[in-house]
Amino acid sequence: KNVNEEADQYSEYLWKMEKNNEISEEERNSYIGIYRLLHQIEKNENNVIGRVIQTDQELTLRNLLSAVRSNKAKGMDVSVSDEFGALEDLITDNTSISQQIETAFHQKQYYQNLSKDTLEQLTPEKLKQTSIDLNLSLEAFQEQIANAQDTQEFDQSAYQDQMQRFQEASMAEDQVIQSLIDANEPVTIDHILAQAEWMNHANQTFQQIMTYSGQKKEEKTIFYDQIRERMDNLYENSDQEEGLKTSYEQLLDTCKEMLSETSMEKTSSIDVRAINLIHKQLTIAGSLSKEDDYQMPVYIGEELSVIHLKVIKGTKEGKVTASMNSKKYGDVSAEFEVDGKQVTGIIVSNDSEGVVKLSEIEPKLKELLETTGKEMKKLNFVQSNEYGKTQSAKEDIQKQDNNTDTKSLYEVAKAFITVISGKNER
Repeated sequence: KNVNEEADQYSEYLWKMEKNNEISEEERNSYIGIYRLLHQIEKNENNVIGRVIQTDQELTLRNLLSAVRSNKAKGMDVSVSDEFGALEDLITDNTSISQQIETAFHQKQYYQNLSKDTLEQLTPEKLKQTSIDLNLSLEAFQEQIANAQDTQEFDQSAYQDQMQRFQEASMAEDQVIQSLIDANEPVTIDHILAQAEWMNHANQTFQQIMTYSGQKKEEKTIFYDQIRERMDNLYENSDQEEGLKTSYEQLLDTCKEMLSETSMEKTSSIDVRAINLIHKQLTIAGSLSKEDDYQMPVYIGEELSVIHLKVIKGTKEGKVTASMNSKKYGDVSAEFEVDGKQVTGIIVSNDSEGVVKLSEIEPKLKELLETTGKEMKKLNFVQSNEYGKTQSAKEDIQKQDNNTDTKSLYEVAKAFITVISGKNER
């Protein structure tokens, strides 16, 4: 089961709790804690199972909870209420625990699978029917869950939720569908909604990522520093195809790892779904990068912007297109054609002041291109509301056999990113 499926499962579990008016707040906290415990056991995070086995204790819920508590597994501090007979709460901090030495592999594998089976059958309704005894073995608890009946009805509510998602997906632009096909991604409702967000609101997506990573907190998480470092590496390697692809993959992986941890900390199905939507966007982004299609986060001063970069390779033309939205320049789109050592291009903004400011980068762009042995043959600046479209560039640029290697295209891409982000001024 992949991370997106796990998040969907957790979101559905929370959603069912939210729809059940008979579950008290105390029970809700308990049920969330039980789910998280089983999730940790299934993943065997920080060798929770091994800790109990090594002490020759029975694998009861109580002993597993104690192992989690003593380990502070993944930074999770567990409080147990014997009066209620379950978990009160699961509070996450950011302390990392070094991984314990693996022992009793087959036994642990058995209990991991047992936890997985329990999670797949677990619902709030079944837990409400179950006498939760911390002294129960994991096997006995799984048997109770398997034998419990889920009588809660969700058909109408679930149908309405699904219809709303279907309507949102049906309004997606044709480009969204085509980009999924180009990336060899299944054209599902989830993917359509995720890609529509990624294509149109990548700025907000990365802003949310930075918020989740602790940007607005007094003490930023380790993920915040890692993501900023990955962004810097992305820029540094943007003049070479393999370097950019590797750096992009590392950035996406770090963001997804952070989102996976953040998702399990949330207690609202809406929050979990929102995080999972971002996770799906990043998964699709990884596939699109194989087609030289990138959404590159860059800081322009203190402002986080995203440049949608595409490198188009072919026998007749070699092109670089870039589009972005910024306070300084407005809605910007650019297109460059590279023929051998000569570069021709057009840069468009919807804002008249933005066009003036963009024209000021021309000398810097020419200078950077010269350092890579290229000449800016022609560069036009245009004001237009056709954001993301540079049709006029196709009229200005002569189509001819392409004598340009891939490296030259990526060098042009980095030169543009450098001047538009002001990195050459630092």
